[in-house]
Amino acid sequence: MSQLLKHNYSCSYIKNVATTIQHFDAAFDTGFFIRTVLNEHWDTFELKQRMYHITRSIHDTFMKNHSPHKTYKQRIGILKKACRNFGGYEGMLFPAYVELYGLNDFDISIEAMAHFTRFSSAEFAVRPFIAQYPEQMFKQLSLWAESTDPHIRRLASEGCRPRLPWATSLPALKADPSAIFPVLDKMMTDESLYVRKSVANNLNDISKDHPALVLAFCRAWKNRQAESEWIIKRACRSLLKNADAETLSFFEYSDVSHYRPVAIRLSCNKLMLGDTLEFTFPSPVVSALPVKTRLEFAIHFVGKNRPRRKVFHLHDGELDHQPRIFRHTYSFSDKTTRKHYPGEHLLELLVNGQKMASAKFTVF
Repeated sequence: MSQLLKHNYSCSYIKNVATTIQHFDAAFDTGFFIRTVLNEHWDTFELKQRMYHITRSIHDTFMKNHSPHKTYKQRIGILKKACRNFGGYEGMLFPAYVELYGLNDFDISIEAMAHFTRFSSAEFAVRPFIAQYPEQMFKQLSLWAESTDPHIRRLASEGCRPRLPWATSLPALKADPSAIFPVLDKMMTDESLYVRKSVANNLNDISKDHPALVLAFCRAWKNRQAESEWIIKRACRSLLKNADAETLSFFEYSDVSHYRPVAIRLSCNKLMLGDTLEFTFPSPVVSALPVKTRLEFAIHFVGKNRPRRKVFHLHDGELDHQPRIFRHTYSFSDKTTRKHYPGEHLLELLVNGQKMASAKFTVF
């Protein structure tokens, strides 16, 4: 079983943070810091709680002994040097210092976030600044969107996502995302896949509340460049999964007259939690000419409190009536983001958003 992400903040990691900061600030009391982090509540903290707790412990240690006399700018200077040794999600504890203690020092904090994001990501830290300084921040996001550094360009998009997972909510942008589009417009042909994924995810977030706005934006970019085509398709994935008629038409998926109902064959109709289900089905296409076809499957899961339906991608491309068998598997092993429960489940085959076949099975 894979290790929980929160355990990446191990004792050795905490000690490494302590000694690294002390290397750039001799007054930093490593013993006090480690004791403050690994307090009696540490084992109960989840991932994000641990991150912010470490950041607050850094601040408490800065405030001890001689360090209270250091200005915010000086403390940020120390952390900017220390952060180079810490990447990934775990390294977001450094931009968290800006989020927690830098809201009243706009210029210093903006420069610090641009620095920190190159080593982990400042996507959480930027959000309180967007909420408090919306006009200033969108000018800054526009500047970041033109940076030569892909990490900073990504921050311009990722930081203003209306539904960024685990992040502080930005209800004003959920209600009115119009300020976001000019920022994303600058990155629609970005050479970096890292940046393009963020732009697509931002648009996908917006589509959940304002589908018409996203479709209008995508229409304006349709058939321009390969990079923007990739973003457009990924941006509309939730609309496609929800079988939005206007979106299906926009992507020119064929109507159901080109398809026939088919039967799904299951490897078994009874399985245990942790088992893998395999299923096959023949091509549903009856057209002699190739037709643009999107194949998906949906599982109606038994939930802890209520049923839930999840759609999964299978195939996207042109198909004709030539015989073909599609084969796929689904594992009922629990994942970090999905827990499975026993009971009767329903599997559906979706063709261009329309249900074409189904089969029931039971998980014990």
